[in-house]
Amino acid sequence: MAHLSERQRIEILMIYGYGNRKRTQSEVCTVFNGIYPDTPVSQGTVCQIIKKFRETGNVKDVKRTGRPISATSEEKALNVCWGKRDCSR
Repeated sequence: MAHLSERQRIEILMIYGYGNRKRTQSEVCTVFNGIYPDTPVSQGTVCQIIKKFRETGNVKDVKRTGRPISATSEEKALNVCWGKRDCSR
């Protein structure tokens, strides 16, 4: 799935519609891709967003488990790459 902002996901739901005024997934793709040509979506992405909203009631990213990012700045990232330790402590 393309990385979309929460606002873009909500926009997809708004384009999709509700009740008797729903668009097809293909129509949603056409409209959305016209608005955001730099972030095109597929019918599968639209389907996943709609499914997620129906199941959870929101479109936010789920918090994932795992190790947090260790480098928080470009300098620290370079130090990690080069195996240097932070000696400022």
